[in-house]
Amino acid sequence: MAIQTKKLIDWFKTNKQVREQVDDEKDRELSESLKSEGQLQPVMAFADGTLILGHRRLRAARKAGLTELLVTIIDESLTETQVKILQITENIHRADLSDFEKFQACEELVRLNPDWTNKELAAHLHLSEPTITKYRSPSKAIPTVLKALEAGQVGITSVYEIAKAPPEQQAELLQLALTGASRDGLAG
Repeated sequence: MAIQTKKLIDWFKTNKQVREQVDDEKDRELSESLKSEGQLQPVMAFADGTLILGHRRLRAARKAGLTELLVTIIDESLTETQVKILQITENIHRADLSDFEKFQACEELVRLNPDWTNKELAAHLHLSEPTITKYRSPSKAIPTVLKALEAGQVGITSVYEIAKAPPEQQAELLQLALTGASRDGLAG
């Protein structure tokens, strides 16, 4: 049986987890989101406070200065294998938005808020302004570049470089990107 409640940050204990690499920038973004939007998904822990899922959320909550977190408490005994399966399942099946979906989402927010600058959009999404500039760069790209981005044939970094060029040069740059040219190669 599981119950959902709020617990003080100091109640949680951490242990080894599947994710070993920490991305300080992503943690900062999550921390900013927690400050402004609140916690959107509970963490999961055993009744003794040992965290099962939500290590990043806990780190970000601490950075944000939160005093408590919403937690689902599992009061049944789980084997080490069962815990690892939960941790891997939570992370491996998580699908981020595609670069094209990120572009569309940013453009939709700007359409809904036409007076927003990239700096304001970045602040609302808790991202850096250069990241927003990159996500919005496809708006300056020709349709074939947009189709390649949507199909996953090129990434947002390549589109960012292609979109800097005049429209008459973009098809040629797209072909270079499709044949493996790097961002630096496209920029040159």
